[in-house]
Amino acid sequence: MRWVEKSGTTAIRLTLNGRPFNRSFAKDDVSIVLETHADLRERYAKGMMFMGFDLHHGFYNACYSDDATTWVCFRIGATEITQADADNLRESYPNAWKDDHIYFCYKGLVMGLSPSCRQLTKVIDTLMTQWSRCPVKGIAWDMTNYIDDSMAMALGSFRGAVQLSLRLLTEYVCLGFSVNLNSKSQIVPTMFYCHIGILISSARMRFSLPQRRITKINSTLHDLYTTVKVGQQISAKKVAKIIGMLWSASIVCHRSVAIMTRGLIRTLTTMLRIPDLKGIDDPKRLSYVLRRIWGGHVMWTSEAHHDLQFWQRVHFAKLSSPISHDTWSKDVTSWILKPTTGEVASDVRVFAVDTSAVASGGGEFLRDGKLWAVRNKMVVQLTDEEVEESSTFRELVGTDRLDLAVIPDTCKKAVVGMDAMASVQCLFNGSKVEVLQRIVKRIFLRQLAHNRVLFPLWMRRSEDMLQLCDEFSRLVDSHKYAMPAKTFWKANSMAIKVWGQ
Repeated sequence: MRWVEKSGTTAIRLTLNGRPFNRSFAKDDVSIVLETHADLRERYAKGMMFMGFDLHHGFYNACYSDDATTWVCFRIGATEITQADADNLRESYPNAWKDDHIYFCYKGLVMGLSPSCRQLTKVIDTLMTQWSRCPVKGIAWDMTNYIDDSMAMALGSFRGAVQLSLRLLTEYVCLGFSVNLNSKSQIVPTMFYCHIGILISSARMRFSLPQRRITKINSTLHDLYTTVKVGQQISAKKVAKIIGMLWSASIVCHRSVAIMTRGLIRTLTTMLRIPDLKGIDDPKRLSYVLRRIWGGHVMWTSEAHHDLQFWQRVHFAKLSSPISHDTWSKDVTSWILKPTTGEVASDVRVFAVDTSAVASGGGEFLRDGKLWAVRNKMVVQLTDEEVEESSTFRELVGTDRLDLAVIPDTCKKAVVGMDAMASVQCLFNGSKVEVLQRIVKRIFLRQLAHNRVLFPLWMRRSEDMLQLCDEFSRLVDSHKYAMPAKTFWKANSMAIKVWGQ
């Protein structure tokens, strides 16, 4: 047995950690694929009612199947326990000893054991399959399971939803499960529900964070900030913990989590001797990195410190994201265009940035986060001075000023068309070039402040929209300041009243 820290020095849990008899755990016997909100997004509908059931001691209400017992055998050496305990075990279980080891096999599910989550999930999934075959009058409903946390989603009459909730509660109780009714379960159907740490509002069709989680994130950020110094050692576990917390809230932070945790992730991957960050945007690869971090220390870097300062400025209580937007998909048609008509959705505003100059080098692109360009049929990396003169830099500055002066604060979904592919890549993936990353951070921080999804879209110079910008924008803008968005849109509304357009 070992004590394992759960969420703080005052909260610990006891995990049974017997040495397994079969060390070759089959991946299919211990791994599960859990549905997250990103997966469930397509199943949420406006006006939908939610009911939730949290199983109290759900693991102890189920047993391993016979074919799974191979993976739950373990042994304890006589030298690991006292002589008196070893003598008592030899007397009580004489047939369980082989050499100096006693062998046991779990029959009931244990929370700290690898195959337990899969076994319990299989049980609940089987139950939900049977329940879904029984229709409920007046509603259409669906159900999802996250280990021992189940949620039912109903669309239709409130009366039908109540009947469904009571029926599911009765089924759980009759089958021997103990439902935790102390604030963790939602029996009365509601349109505002917290499932796996995220608040879902089917009235507003938006995701947000619960207050308890916000408090935990802010306190963890503050504690880490007060203990770290650039160039000194810091517990790798503390860094991994804050990365995991931020990524778990990524559904309301859009793509900023993937970009604004690069410095933090790099401190861990350097420790693990992982040479590059390619694919670190993938949550599965990130999970692999975080699982390997438990003990040891890493060197706190200036890049990680900048990331930490960025997240300290984020107001998590004000964050929310539209359910209809897929934060990980670059398929712009999935949320910008109406699938039936092919027209731009009514809640999406489209803008364009064109900062082309006669002296523009062109042919710029990102490789490994660095800015490169094609010159005289040769590929060269731009110097710091050349970056500040590049079209990529100008496009990002133009996007920053566009957001500050033109995009209204009320806009929640903004599409920005630009003809610089490198700029689009910076906004999607970030950059290792400090001057470019600084602008990207500024842009993302403003998106989080206004709960806005800003989607960069590459357009060819020949597109009508960019041709229009190119024709009327032959003005060199060297001013450091921009008009406030409210002033711009007030003037725009006055112009419409005067000239009608």
